[in-house]
Amino acid sequence: MLCQLQKTYLEAEVLTASPVRLIEILFELGISTIESARECCRNGDILGRGQLVTKGVEILAELTNSLDFEAGGDLAKNYARLYDYCQRRLLEAHTRQSEPMLEEVQSLLCELRE
Repeated sequence: MLCQLQKTYLEAEVLTASPVRLIEILFELGISTIESARECCRNGDILGRGQLVTKGVEILAELTNSLDFEAGGDLAKNYARLYDYCQRRLLEAHTRQSEPMLEEVQSLLCELRE
């Protein structure tokens, strides 16, 4: 029940959020998703890790899609490169079963969120 309540709250927040808040939500979701993938890595849950890595890659794709390359210029291009790097690192982390690589991406997202 609580999970459904949280989901309903998040849906309502997303529907009423400003564009800046939507980006913040994506960062928060990405960070928590990677934390969960790290937990799966520690527990040997390959399927769970794979699903969470896929979700992380999708979140990074949404962050990339949110970039305004005309208004953002070089800054937007640099963010796009960082998001691409993070996506590649997530996939590599899953392939190599590497929690440190997952931790690296999580740390980068925390820094970018600031």
